[in-house]
Parts: sequence; C-alpha cells; structure tokens
Amino acid sequence: MQRLVTIICIFLFGFSTFIKAQNAIDVERLFSLYPNQQLIYLNRQENIDIKTEKNLLSVISHNSEKMLLLKKGLSNVRSKKIYTSEFVKVKNLRVYLYVYNGKKHSRKELNSIELKSEHSDENGIFYDNAQFYNITFYDANEGDIIEIEYDQEWIEPRFFGSLYFSDYYPVLQTKYNITCQNDIILNSKEFNNQNLPYKYTKIPGSKKSILTWEIDTIKPIVDEDYDPSFKKRLPT
Repeated sequence: MQRLVTIICIFLFGFSTFIKAQNAIDVERLFSLYPNQQLIYLNRQENIDIKTEKNLLSVISHNSEKMLLLKKGLSNVRSKKIYTSEFVKVKNLRVYLYVYNGKKHSRKELNSIELKSEHSDENGIFYDNAQFYNITFYDANEGDIIEIEYDQEWIEPRFFGSLYFSDYYPVLQTKYNITCQNDIILNSKEFNNQNLPYKYTKIPGSKKSILTWEIDTIKPIVDEDYDPSFKKRLPT
C-alpha cells in the first residue's frame, strides 16, 4: 500500500552569501565577517529515514549541528534546548565542546544536560507531555564550538514534514538527506524561496531513493518589533 508524506521546505527571509564551510575553520575570518552576531551555525544536517514497519509508517532522523560562539553572544548564549514529547522522542543526545586556543580546536564531551518539563497547558496547546533537554556551556569562550548530535523518533508521523533552512543566526551550511522507500510517495512544497541557489538531488534505488537539499550560506532572519516568530509566518 502506498503512503503519502508531504515535505515542506521553508526558506525564511534569508539571502545567500556563498561562503563555503570548510573542515578547517578560519575563526578570525568569521569574526570579521560577522562582527555583530552572537553565534554562527557552521553546519546543520539532518538525515531522515522514512519506511514502513509492520504496515506502520516509521520516521527517524539523525540531527547534527555545530555553532561557533562569538564574543557578543557570551553573555546571552549559554544554553540550548532540544525538545522532546510523546509524539517526537529524542534519543542518543551527545554534546561536545571544541576549545579554541587561538590556532586550533580540541574536542571534549559535555555532560551538562538536564531534562526539564515544558508546561504545555500554560502555552494554550494540547497536552503532549512536552519536555526539553537543557544543555549548558557556561565555560565556553569566544571561538569555541558547540556540537550537538541526537536522534528523533516520530511516534506520530503526522507531525513530521517541515525543513527549515533559515534561522536567527547565520547558517554556513545546511543539508537535509531523506532516505525513503519507493512505495512511499513524497510530496514537497516550498515557501519563501527568494531564488536561493540551493542544490536538490535525487538518487533512485531499487527499493529506496535518497533525496538531498543543501545550501551555502544564508544570512540570519531579522526581526521587527512585535513581529511573530518565524514559524507563525507560514501560510496555513
């Protein structure tokens, strides 16, 4: 039986600046390019596997992101939240700090992760036992990099479907990979794509196909006073 999944690709008020993220990070150059930013996302990647198991739709994704801390953000950007709920379970969360000595980075694992409750009833939404992993990195300094990796299991696949390419901070490299069984029909829609030069590829296989969206680089979203969050700007 064929199943239909809709993928929404969202490009929000961003413009590409064509800066390729390299394995060797030129920290000083990024300092000069983004003097007024609090942090820079060096890389954001999501690998999504969509299949059927016992005639039920299964959606599991592996997420990874790296963010470079800048001097202006040291007083504000000291934590990161990763949300989990009854409908989308977060597993295998790992966090690393890359300490910058002025020339290169050295990696160590961070264990400052705490699971906290999110009171959904206070936010005016239905109860989903929402929680979040609060990651803190108080000892990080300018030039340090925070790397976060985790898996998401979509217990309720109907909540899956949106791929965000922009953020409130610069994103140097964004990549989404979807591996999907051929008997599952994928539809995709784009919103607010301002002719951004993203690359889309599809590699067909005998049983599965791999779809990839990737782009380098998008400037941050700029908020106006009393503006709603960028997710609320989407058409319904």
